[in-house]
Amino acid sequence: MYEHLSMYKIFHIALFVLMLNTSYSCHSKGAPIYSESIFYIDSIYSNNLSEYRKYNIYLPKGFDREKKYKIIYGADGEMFKDVPFIKATLDSLINNHIIKPTIYIGSYSNHKIADSTSTISMDGKKLYLLYRNFEYTDRDIQRIEDSLLVNRFQNHMLYFKDELIVKLENKFNQKIISPIDYFTGFRMELDLE
Repeated sequence: MYEHLSMYKIFHIALFVLMLNTSYSCHSKGAPIYSESIFYIDSIYSNNLSEYRKYNIYLPKGFDREKKYKIIYGADGEMFKDVPFIKATLDSLINNHIIKPTIYIGSYSNHKIADSTSTISMDGKKLYLLYRNFEYTDRDIQRIEDSLLVNRFQNHMLYFKDELIVKLENKFNQKIISPIDYFTGFRMELDLE
């Protein structure tokens, strides 16, 4: 049934469930009236990255803008773009009262080749790097050919902090409960204060 899932995906899904499980009680005081949960893809133009970025949204059944929800931000949203696995998983966890209703927002990475970049792999093959390699790792860019990559890491952090999170907090009338609720994917430290 899950043959199509890589170990990478399984690891992040397990981490995702573990994080939720540590924050919520397994008990509920009565059965809520369920409507359908919502899972869709949208996009935002990032001034910091000078490009559009897609993101996934999961809103739990009975989502109410007047209620406050925990939010999980994913840095690898494209992992779930064609697979309804995250929707089915969250629906199951919520419907079985394992977690409280939660919002999931998964931003896509930039998988385009950063034209001037290449490196040699351990087996001696030439490997071209993707923009995401510069967005999730703070690299010291020194070659003039790589000028488009200067500040890519910092701009990527600003995209999350000042654009995506702010837009979606406003859109869904939410406010981050702690400095950040949950963040999955590559290690990112966002100073939201």
